Amino acid sequence: MNLQENIDRIHQMMGIINENKVADIIQEMGLYNAIRYFGGYDNLEKKMGDYVLSNDEMIWFIKDVVKHLCEVFNASSVSATFDLEMGPIQYGQPDDELQNIDIFSQDFVTVDEYGGRNYDDHKGSFTEEYENLDDNTLDDVFLFMIDALDKYK
Repeated sequence: MNLQENIDRIHQMMGIINENKVADIIQEMGLYNAIRYFGGYDNLEKKMGDYVLSNDEMIWFIKDVVKHLCEVFNASSVSATFDLEMGPIQYGQPDDELQNIDIFSQDFVTVDEYGGRNYDDHKGSFTEEYENLDDNTLDDVFLFMIDALDKYK
């Protein structure tokens, strides 16, 4: 082995060690605190390497951010549009009605249903626990909460 091959091998092993340390930090501190520790999700994501967040880690993060936002707004839930001044998250695939997530509570989201020609008739709402959201919706809520945390540190 020549010198450059040894250097490359050492760099590769250091990267694996760093990825494992980041995973340990996330496991120990929780994702919410790890993101704050690393100065934002982008900084953490760069150090994560191949580490993939589990649904449980994302759900705990979402719940921690909602708790933080509720403290900021002195409320039991927060609205994407009214409190956070962000757009709602689309829920499911619209057929003849549109479903949006706009209210975030500690353990669930509230989904508003709209119908009519231009989806201007509010038909009702229902709640859905974070654990019951499909993977795509959970990812959307997770990314939404990263932006909300960045906006309301």
